Amino acid sequence: MPTENEQLWAVTARQAELRAIESALTDRGGILLTGTTGVGKTRLLAAALRRVAAEGRTVVAVGGAGGPETGCAENYCSLTECLDRLESVRRHSDPARRTVVGFDDAHLVEEPAAHRLYRLAASGRVAVAATAPRDAALPAGVDKLWVERLVERLEVRPFPRDLVSAILRRRVGGPVDSGTLERLWATTRGNALILHELVEYALADGSLRRVDGHWHWDGLPARPPERLADIVRLRLRDLAPEEQELVNVLALVGQVEYGLAERLGLARAAETLDGRGLVQIEYGGRRVGIRLTEPLTGAVVADRMSGLTAQRLRLQLADAIEATGARRADDVVRMATLRMAAGRVPEPAVLLAAARTAAHRRDYPLTEHLCRPLLGTPTADAPASALL
Repeated sequence: MPTENEQLWAVTARQAELRAIESALTDRGGILLTGTTGVGKTRLLAAALRRVAAEGRTVVAVGGAGGPETGCAENYCSLTECLDRLESVRRHSDPARRTVVGFDDAHLVEEPAAHRLYRLAASGRVAVAATAPRDAALPAGVDKLWVERLVERLEVRPFPRDLVSAILRRRVGGPVDSGTLERLWATTRGNALILHELVEYALADGSLRRVDGHWHWDGLPARPPERLADIVRLRLRDLAPEEQELVNVLALVGQVEYGLAERLGLARAAETLDGRGLVQIEYGGRRVGIRLTEPLTGAVVADRMSGLTAQRLRLQLADAIEATGARRADDVVRMATLRMAAGRVPEPAVLLAAARTAAHRRDYPLTEHLCRPLLGTPTADAPASALL
């Protein structure tokens, strides 16, 4: 039976979506839930199947969709096996009495099975409740269900900030300090799976604890917990080489401008990763920035990146900044710090310009870091010493 915690994450925060699913299964031919990996499509599907089964609908599941306590009349190993059985089901003129077929990963259904499913739904014998990744290519039979308005399409989105706060307060049973809420939001960006795993892990290891009447969490350890890291790696396992390259760059530096991605030959990768929800695009003045949607992704990728890969990417990015003219003062700082992090000492003029910019911004630790290689050099020792 689903635990109270599982019900909390899957159901409590998704009441509006559950009502929309119930309406689609009652008034139309079904529902297709889409969204990015980890957003909560599967848990939401399970909750919806449990609810309609409890209301007396006949529910059949494929591949264990909904879990063992869904209340399904039958559970099939494959959609083909399920369709063999359902093709003998009588047509119901009342949509609210149609058998509900629940399954995950509609994009993986083979074309023959997809067309059979379409015919059953179009004939009024079944209602469909399925999930698919956002922007995934769907088989033609599943696409026709949507195009012909036989199913509704509902995008399951990450939890907004205020809902993350409400969920967390309910989970721990008390007030949560504002810093903890901000850190959890910044780490998860409302991704249901990562939020769930992170909070349960932090409760288990005691890092999420009550302090002076409020629940407090200091943030992720230097190395992300292995289970969380596995979840992140699972989401990245099918990336194309160019997509992985851009993810690696972003894991190292946090954000790059779209123009630099173009210079590195990664503009197309930025577009496809944006479509999958793995990066977000930020507009500021004349520059367009790209960053990973979830900071946890960057932490996991950087933790596993080889030193040689990190060195190569830092040098390539520094060269790209230089090739675009390094017109802003911040560009010189980035260029210098990237090369130093890669084990290279920039030209004295570059280091001195970067150090002056850092000093102007009162970033004194960075100023010292940039000045140290200049001490003792014939032309830059005096101006570098003056900055320290």
